Amino acid sequence: MLPKQEWKLARKIVQKGFVTGEQVLECIEILRGPNKKDKDNLSHLLVSKGYMTRKKIAEMLHEIQEEEEKNLIEESMGKQKIACYEILSKLGEGAMGSVYKARNAANGTVVALKVLDQELSQDPEFITRFLREARNAAKLKKHENIVEAYNFGEEKGIYYFAMEFIEGKSLAEILYNKGKIEERTALNITMQVAKALLHAYKFKIVHRDIKPENILISIEGKVKLCDLGLAKDLSQDCYRTKEGITLGTACYASPEQASASKNLDIRSDIYSLGISLYQMLAGEVPFDAPNPIQIAQLHLHETLPNLEEKNPNISSATIQLLQKMTAKKTQDRHQTPQELIEDIQAILQKGKESNGVNHSSTKRISALPLEKSKAELLKKKQIQSIFWEKRYYYLAISLLFFLISLSFFTWFFQTHR
Repeated sequence: MLPKQEWKLARKIVQKGFVTGEQVLECIEILRGPNKKDKDNLSHLLVSKGYMTRKKIAEMLHEIQEEEEKNLIEESMGKQKIACYEILSKLGEGAMGSVYKARNAANGTVVALKVLDQELSQDPEFITRFLREARNAAKLKKHENIVEAYNFGEEKGIYYFAMEFIEGKSLAEILYNKGKIEERTALNITMQVAKALLHAYKFKIVHRDIKPENILISIEGKVKLCDLGLAKDLSQDCYRTKEGITLGTACYASPEQASASKNLDIRSDIYSLGISLYQMLAGEVPFDAPNPIQIAQLHLHETLPNLEEKNPNISSATIQLLQKMTAKKTQDRHQTPQELIEDIQAILQKGKESNGVNHSSTKRISALPLEKSKAELLKKKQIQSIFWEKRYYYLAISLLFFLISLSFFTWFFQTHR
């Protein structure tokens, strides 16, 4: 008896015309016969006989999984569809709402769909902030280091924002799992974020919430900046921050943000990026305290803790870079993202020349850990498949034993009446 998942695979590959029904039946007969080996399953036999490739089978299994996820969500959410987007799965939750993996029913594009929390949808201030993020992202248009915005709107009181779906992890997740990051890789990540800031700078937009949670890294190693919910368009004179409100996450907030200054510019983002770089190299944020007010005071008055004590392998050039990025006074920092990019490039080039090692691998940031995660997931699924296969086997044996016992007792009672 084939496991349920393999029956689904058999149906799908025949329906799509990758194999014939006869070829599938041939494999099934082997699996049912006495010559079946322990490692044999439908996928293995299809590959060994040359009927399909491992890659194509993996694609089909992925499609089956997505269909199952979609069916589960449709059952639990009443086949929810927001505008033209069909919900596939939930990716996570934030302070303002939830993010879903969704598919555009019109063209099949898979997107990340951000949906404003229903309760917050009643508050004009949160609606304004939500729509501001969407508009700012749309204004930035397409850039390789910024999550691309597709469209946004409102339907039946639900505010949504569709954007590029990134298969990967946030820098925060990577730091949580790995702790510290190797110096060149950390500099490469920082440079890619700086390129995103340079693009935003050209459009007079300040992000104001640069932190590892808002830095995504794809499985190919491409860095993408996301979440423009706090972004400020400097070209809009009508926009004003309420006095006394500190925007941004406390651990990464610039001194200007900590003092609730209205005059924030791109140098505030450079400071926050510097704090993120420190965390990548040290494995922890430089300033931490029981509450945001205390953290703000540390950003305002305390010098950056000695990074060499946390990581003695860091070069003096990178330490100097960090000191400039996180200077208390804005005039002492890099004045533009371009200046920062040039400084990072100089450090990377100097390091490359000094040791003569090819560091092209740093372009694929964290690709290996993510691929490892996928391998672990595949292994887990294979174990689950074996478990269910054995479970069906034992179920069949139990059923057979029950039928034999039933037949015996029927015969016994009939012959001894």
